[in-house]
Amino acid sequence: MCTTTEKLVTTWNQYMIWSIEMGYHTNYDLVTNDDEEEKHWDELRKLSDYKYLFEDSCNWYDHKEDMRKYSLKYPNTLFTLNGEGEESGDIWVEYYKNGKMQRVAATITFDSFDEDLLR
Repeated sequence: MCTTTEKLVTTWNQYMIWSIEMGYHTNYDLVTNDDEEEKHWDELRKLSDYKYLFEDSCNWYDHKEDMRKYSLKYPNTLFTLNGEGEESGDIWVEYYKNGKMQRVAATITFDSFDEDLLR
């Protein structure tokens, strides 16, 4: 018997597979620790072939491969790529440095019910 959480995860995973096949848009934002974001934005727009990358949502399916490759050109720079997909709750951060990547998905939590807070 599946728990509610397992059912939600299974449903979410099935949806993500369907979304990728149909075209899933994500808003991307890039921050670096070298104060050269605009230069990096321009170079990544050329690399990815998305003219409006970082300005509008897009289907940048190769972003992991592109960012790993790009970060090798600047081994001392930390690239923080923020993403927010078109589905509610699809929020994540990926850190890239010298060809390596760490991905962190958002965890959305709610405080427990507190009757003293009722107004």
